[in-house]
Amino acid sequence: MENYLKLLQIKGNLNPFNKLRSVFSSRIIAPIILVLLSANFKGIAQIDKSVRFVYMVPADKTFNEDYVTGIENIAIDLQRWFHEQLGGRTFAINTPIVEVINSNKDSSWFIENRNIFLDRRFWPIFNTIVEANELIGAEEDDPNFIWLIFNDIPDVNGSSRPSIAYLTGNDLAGSINQNPNITGPNRIIGGVGHELGHTLSLVHPEDIPENRNAIMWTGLNTYPDAFLREDEKEILLNHPRYKFFFQTDVYSCDEGVRCYDGNLCTIDDKFDENCNCIPGPKSDKFDCTETDEQTLSVTTNVIHNNNLQSLSVYPNPTKDITLLKGVSKGNTVKIIDAQGREVFKTTATTDNFEIDTSDWVIGVYFVIVNNKKSSVQIVHK
Repeated sequence: MENYLKLLQIKGNLNPFNKLRSVFSSRIIAPIILVLLSANFKGIAQIDKSVRFVYMVPADKTFNEDYVTGIENIAIDLQRWFHEQLGGRTFAINTPIVEVINSNKDSSWFIENRNIFLDRRFWPIFNTIVEANELIGAEEDDPNFIWLIFNDIPDVNGSSRPSIAYLTGNDLAGSINQNPNITGPNRIIGGVGHELGHTLSLVHPEDIPENRNAIMWTGLNTYPDAFLREDEKEILLNHPRYKFFFQTDVYSCDEGVRCYDGNLCTIDDKFDENCNCIPGPKSDKFDCTETDEQTLSVTTNVIHNNNLQSLSVYPNPTKDITLLKGVSKGNTVKIIDAQGREVFKTTATTDNFEIDTSDWVIGVYFVIVNNKKSSVQIVHK
């Protein structure tokens, strides 16, 4: 255990940019490097001050839909856990929960692409952050987002910097219980929560018995039976930058989070208007409330002026025309695709209206009312 703790402490203190920053003192090299690192190709973001979960697929890897589900489970479980730890506050999750980006670099490139300023073990971290910046605008010290980048490469240890964390193929496999060295996904969720804490300026606490279950220490192994220390809660809720990431109105049935319980329902389950979870097509659970499947397919909730109001679409899935019900006159309604691109926008003149989807490509679309995301999804087939 002592050796493990030492390794963990070293891992948490790894700073792939220390040497790079020392180079910044050079007036010759610094301008060139700063220009390269500050290049910002922002992706389309829907939720300001949110945590963005990104799945990066290298060119030699195949997209794995199960990894998307695994990351979704991590996101929702951590949102629930922080809500409990912070007395009703938690972070917002972006729409869609998992953003998929495809790299034209092979997984070997992330491991082998040389950086003369860094030790070899830091190359995958640095290369992933640079690639994520180019593809989606992820960056260190981002004032608007926290980035968790899951890169499907054969690296063992993740790492983190202010506002951004790097996770590996090891974490992706563990998220769907296919990592032979890790039993169950909770260890992975705890590890991601640990790295998330680092992105939010939290550090490792003192190695004393009362800290053994702290999430920022070895509590990552006992998650969800882990905790935030009181001083860590104080930091998160009062940090001049990160306090804006923790609100009370983002944790709701709209997110499906109150419904989610790892012991009862899964991410595949659907939720009714009362936030009761219903077994979904992949769920083998039976402890959830039963409800009519057709109602489930069209009814959910949307946050509007801090109140829940019914919002529904029918038919769903649709081929050409779908009816949106439950908005109020004057509401701004827009619909985005899975990549965050706006495909429809209007100001409601009545509480229900038809939307022509005949020109939309096959896929899943998300409804946003007054810039508040809802869990309503329109499936175009």
